[in-house]
Amino acid sequence: MEKLKHWTSNSTTEFVYRISSDFVAQLEMKLEKDGTSQKELADRLKVTVGRVSQVLNDPGNLTLKNTVRYAKALGMKVALIAYEDDDPGNAYGPVSSGVFHACWKNSGSPRDLFQLAYSPGIVHWVGGAAPPHGGLTWTDQTSQNGTDSIPRPEIYRLAGSQIQ
Repeated sequence: MEKLKHWTSNSTTEFVYRISSDFVAQLEMKLEKDGTSQKELADRLKVTVGRVSQVLNDPGNLTLKNTVRYAKALGMKVALIAYEDDDPGNAYGPVSSGVFHACWKNSGSPRDLFQLAYSPGIVHWVGGAAPPHGGLTWTDQTSQNGTDSIPRPEIYRLAGSQIQ
């Protein structure tokens, strides 16, 4: 018996179409939420209504540049991420952007790893990049301080953020 695979496992084109369609669904939700028409979006983008309709109905050939343009025109941002999910054969398809968005919101909508470190239930150091301050990891810095709950102004400065 052949194991079923997600339809996007057949080709890169199908995979791109799936993630492009996911992106377009987000745009459509934003258009509806804000009461913005396709004509208004076209005017903001300086394209025809036909072009907006074409992108919304067949997003398979969206470029990264146009993805950013469409999102910005609606007051949104785009994050392109690569991830490992123990599914190299793509049997389950890509993870929905809604999953990533929900996780981001549930962790307090952090703007960087330093804000993420202050999110409840989140590990202190995420990723494989070199530690930013004197070769110390976040855990090293907080253990030197004796706690991980005392605000650290030097961390805020390093992060370049305005955490309150």
